[in-house]
Parts: sequence; C-alpha cells; structure tokens
Amino acid sequence: MNSKAKGVLSYLLGWIGGLIVMFAFKDNNKRDVTHAAQAITISVADLAFGIIIGIMSGIMYAAVGFSISFLASIFSLLCFALRIIGLVKALKDDADPLVPVVGDIAVKLFEKQINAAPDAPATVVAKFDPNTGQPITTPEAKFDPNTGEPITKPEETKPEEPTTAPPIEVK
Repeated sequence: MNSKAKGVLSYLLGWIGGLIVMFAFKDNNKRDVTHAAQAITISVADLAFGIIIGIMSGIMYAAVGFSISFLASIFSLLCFALRIIGLVKALKDDADPLVPVVGDIAVKLFEKQINAAPDAPATVVAKFDPNTGQPITTPEAKFDPNTGEPITKPEETKPEEPTTAPPIEVK
C-alpha cells in the first residue's frame, strides 16, 4: 500500500485505522506513522471529550436544568476539520504532515514509533514550462524569476568544415 493510501486509511477509520497503519504495515516511513499518530490522537481526543462533556452535561442538567452537550458537538466539528486537513495533507503527500494543534502533541505521544520508522522518500516536484504547460525533463532548465520565462543557453554554432572536393556543377 502506498503512502497516500495509508494516510487516507488512518484519517477515515480514526483510531482503528491509525493503529492498523502504525502496527500492521512493516514498510511505513515517518510520514505514514505521523499521519497514523495524528489520526489516533484526534479520534481519542474527540471520544474522550464527548464522554466527559456527556457526563458533565447530565450532572448539570439534573442539578441546574441546563445542558452543555452542544460543546461536544462543537468539539466534534473541530476534530472533523482537523481530520479533513490531515486527509488533504496525506493526499497531497505533503512534506510536512503535521496538522495544526494536534501535530506536535501526536509527535510527543508517539515519538518512539515515529523515530523508529525510516525517513520518507523525497517527493519529486515536476517543473512545467509556463508557455506550453509541458513538463520539463532537462535538469538544467531554469526560469527567470522576474519574467517566468525559461532561461536557455544560446546554442553553440559549429563552424562549417571545409570540404576537400570542389563543388559539383549540375548542367
């Protein structure tokens, strides 16, 4: 399974997908494990906050007649947004897989698993000619930062070699 699919699996299946990616696949790199760690962290935080708010809401409703269960819904929406951000980063195969707020926490919680994984291979960024839209295959192609036009070296002209025989006249 490729790295993008592992990231998608992690975020779509939450903590279960994160555990599957983290421990079932042996060819994980640091990016895969980081996505899995973030998916686990987001899912567990959402579940724990929902349970805590549910209990507190029940107690408050019994005591005061006011419920705070809407806070769990707001927190779940925030967790959903973080999952979407992680999913987009996984699909883009982003070099920086960290999701805002949760990324640093997940890295600290799963530091051992992340450090045990090998580094992710560098992503190759294709360069395109701005005029034609075609990919540039020559590694020496560069663009002028002011105009965006490709910088081309002038072609070297080879002097014509003289022929040893005189030209033939056709009558």
